[in-house]
Amino acid sequence: MKEFNVESYRKALKKYEIALIGTPVKNSLIYLPNGVILREKMYQMGIRLLKKMNFKQIILSDFIDMKSLKSIDLVSKLSDNYLKLENKDFCMTAGHEISCYSLIREMLKDYSVDHEYPIKYFHFGSVYRNPKNTRFPFNYGERKSFLECYTIHKTSEDAYNAMDEGIRWNRQIIKNILHLPGVEVERPRATNKQISQKSIHIDTITPLGETIITGMTYFHNDIFTKALNVKRKDNKDGKNYYVYSTHFGLSENVLHSYMINCFDGEGFTFYSFLAPVQISVIDTTNGAFLDLEEYNKIFRLLDDRNFDYEKVEVDYKKLGKAVQFASRKGAPVVLILKNVGGNLEIHFVSCQEEFIVTSNNLLDEILMYFSKNDAIVANKLEAIQNDAVCNCLSVEDVVRNVANGKVAAFYCEKLDSKVFEIESHLKGGEVLGFQNVLLEQKDILDGRKTNWIAFASRRS
Repeated sequence: MKEFNVESYRKALKKYEIALIGTPVKNSLIYLPNGVILREKMYQMGIRLLKKMNFKQIILSDFIDMKSLKSIDLVSKLSDNYLKLENKDFCMTAGHEISCYSLIREMLKDYSVDHEYPIKYFHFGSVYRNPKNTRFPFNYGERKSFLECYTIHKTSEDAYNAMDEGIRWNRQIIKNILHLPGVEVERPRATNKQISQKSIHIDTITPLGETIITGMTYFHNDIFTKALNVKRKDNKDGKNYYVYSTHFGLSENVLHSYMINCFDGEGFTFYSFLAPVQISVIDTTNGAFLDLEEYNKIFRLLDDRNFDYEKVEVDYKKLGKAVQFASRKGAPVVLILKNVGGNLEIHFVSCQEEFIVTSNNLLDEILMYFSKNDAIVANKLEAIQNDAVCNCLSVEDVVRNVANGKVAAFYCEKLDSKVFEIESHLKGGEVLGFQNVLLEQKDILDGRKTNWIAFASRRS
């Protein structure tokens, strides 16, 4: 794996107005204008899908009543006080779960409303992660860290079945749309927070030799609803019954994984639909064609199609640097406007190609090269996964590949005891989780036949 220069990456984020890391406060993360655009595009992509699934957005209070906090402590103790704010690498400000389930409890107390099930809400939850022993150059502490989704059901079976909806949503974004390199696994309860009866996570691969958790789906059953006394009234028998829940979400890590995997050491190659600037127009004509119809037709087209574009005017002598700057900040298409013997020439630059176009065929070329650019990005990301995931036939293979920054895949029965045994051999690595497959092979620990494949890596 090629060595990734974190400092070059930080400088590129600043240079192309995407983000500042550690300025002005150590470990802080500030989004600059292009980063804000990129971030909003990423989240809106997920929200559009949620609305098609009949989810409704809410904004939760940061203040939680003391009774709920004390009740949830009983749940928190099952997972070594995971939901508390003291001495943990992973902290939640009162816990977004508490806010949501407390809200639903109060809503369900109003028996004059005939609530329809499942209840489906999404919101942005605040999560703070303290720096760990990792090279991953991000820290999270601001409001819109997690896009959190909750479904509330009448039966435990309904809540369990709803996991499929959350898994498909995460998979659609992370794998089908973004093609991010990664593995989808069932997280072992031994190393995951114990409050989830079952959880499916997608861990994405980064060029740092570390994976990061990106999308997650939890079957909570009634662990929260019983603790917080969240009940519904049955209209037939008039009795109150606990409800059941599934929770899924998209971590802001999906944005960070996308950006870091799109970095090539000097600049970015973004998807056309997730580029802060889709088209950079570099005008070297010094205003010579402001009244020309073909000149103005270019910008009418860009406006009418709602492309995210920028126009910069540069001296012809500085054209090379301007094109390089636009390309490295991730603009899939660069248009160069030139004055050639008193005539306007439109040079089209994309996918390492350059040719002349006219305003009449400009739109067709943009759409074609957006598609071509996006295929290049997708192929690159899929190649990263193929290179990073290594099939291992022994514990020694697992240890060596994890140490080399790879994701080790190996047959191993899904047992807590085996998770602990594998992790006892790893330095800085952990078992991400398991996949159930059709083909049986020998367990690397005891040689017995199993249908479970485990994955291990270093994880930020």
